[in-house]
Amino acid sequence: MMTRKSAPNDQIVLQVGEKVGDATLKRIDRHTVYFDNQGRLERIDMLNDARPGDLPGSPPGDVIHADSLTASQSIARVDYEAMLAKGMRLLTGVRITPYYQNGNLSGYQIVFPGSKSEFQKMGLASNDVIQQIHGIPVTDASQMTQLTGKLKDQSSVRIDLLRESRTLTIELNVEN
Repeated sequence: MMTRKSAPNDQIVLQVGEKVGDATLKRIDRHTVYFDNQGRLERIDMLNDARPGDLPGSPPGDVIHADSLTASQSIARVDYEAMLAKGMRLLTGVRITPYYQNGNLSGYQIVFPGSKSEFQKMGLASNDVIQQIHGIPVTDASQMTQLTGKLKDQSSVRIDLLRESRTLTIELNVEN
């Protein structure tokens, strides 16, 4: 349930599924409220000190599809290829920690400094847990070593991850 003031002393109580204008209240999280506004999921961050990208969802300006929690992100091909060319050097200054669910390795948490703009260009946020890249589980070391070659000529790449314990898929569109 959510309470909204409509005038200085009037309050409206909303429940998931109720409409406000053209938008329908879809979900309420600890610090975020999500509305489906004609097929687009829009969010309201309720923390005074929150920065875009800190909360579940995706970086500002992205469209999150209400039914699938998929964020669409674009990157210029020249930036994408430069990032791939760095190979393992891309991970300099990045802390990578195994992430376990129910005792099983399910991905790797990445923590990176704000200066790692390559990760931000991909739509990633520090503390994300990457589970799959282009359908390949990051826990499969044999396939991960071949991943760079597979990604080079792609026009889009799918990244499945956990962000603040919620699943999110980033569709990274590589633009010419």
